[in-house]
Formats: sequence, C-alpha cells, structure tokens
Amino acid sequence: GLNVTDPNSIISSLSWEMTGATEATSNGFGINQIGSYTFNEGTTVVTYRGATLYNNSINCTFTVTVTDNQAPRLISSPGHITVRNLPGECYANVSWTEPSAADNCVPQDQLVFTSNYNSGQQFPVGSTRVKYRISDGVNTAVHNFTVTVIDAEAPEMIAPLAMESECGKPVPDAFTTWEQFEQAGGSANDNCSVNYGSFRYVGQTSSGITCPYTV
Repeated sequence: GLNVTDPNSIISSLSWEMTGATEATSNGFGINQIGSYTFNEGTTVVTYRGATLYNNSINCTFTVTVTDNQAPRLISSPGHITVRNLPGECYANVSWTEPSAADNCVPQDQLVFTSNYNSGQQFPVGSTRVKYRISDGVNTAVHNFTVTVIDAEAPEMIAPLAMESECGKPVPDAFTTWEQFEQAGGSANDNCSVNYGSFRYVGQTSSGITCPYTV
C-alpha cells in the first residue's frame, strides 16, 4: 500500500511529498499517511520523511506509475457514403463531417486525426475505404467507412448510317457483334469506359415493306 508500516507504534512524526506527474504535500505536523490517493497519468515519486520515538530518522522513497492503456473513443462518424458521379465525369467530389472522439486523458482538441483521404477529395466510380487513425499520443483508435460513387450515366451509342437495299435483293444481315457494328461506322462513348463485350443484338425494325427497303 501507500502507508509506512508501524507495527510497534514507534513513529513520532511523519510527512510525505509527491513530485512528478502528481504533486502534493502533507502538512508538516503529526503522523501523516497517504492512505488512498488518485494519481495522474505518468510517474510520481513519493517520499516519506519522519522520526521515531527513539530519534531515528525515517526516509522512504518509491514511485507510482499510472499508464494510459485506453484508446480514444469514437463519438460520431459520417458513416458509409453513397453518391452519384458528376455529369460527364467518372468521379465525384465527396465531402463529409469529420469524425469526433473523446479520450480519458487528452482533451478533444488535442487528439490527432490522420486519414488516407480528406473530405472534398475526388473519388472514382466504385467503392473506396477511408481510414481514420485517432491518437492521444500513446494509444490509437482506427475507424473505417466506405465512399461509393455510382456511375449513373449510360453509354451513348451512335449507329451507322442507314442502308438501303434494292427491291428483290437480300436484306443485309443485322450487326450481331461489336466489330461488325464498328466497321459499319458505329461508335459508343461513356463518361467512364465502354464494355464492348456487352454489345448484344436485340432485334431490328424496318421502314416498311415497300421499296426501297431501309434498314
């Protein structure tokens, strides 16, 4: 414990002093024992001084070390974020309210926040994990959330020029592959990228059954 033992009751005077992380002093008269005490984080040096009934000196020094092993506690988070891309772009500028946290030792305004992305940055189409580290100088808490940018724009397809076939002659085959479509003058573009392998023949319509026959 924190008290000086005196099984034979021979102590006539006793005082104590604390220096370091915790600073305090007993009064200078009588027999003063610490008993129980609340210490600050860090190392405190405790020194007892006194005398016995036989005029022998009492000098005793020891240390009390309090270690902070609690990471900061998250109070608020922006949570997962989902937005649409900017028109004509394959990204979005995404902003959020910074997370907040509290700590058992360090004031809120002294906690250190670091992250791999900042609010207001550009995020590409898809999902990106944002990681925050919150430190009190000793312990670190980690918090993650996801920013998802949805590509809300469909590709634009430009068809080849219309073809005419003379009456009685076979109608040209429809374009069933992207290569055929592109060779005939067709094209496609997108704000992100075009998956040409997704090209599929759906069907065809004609301008009627009278000549000339337009495809």
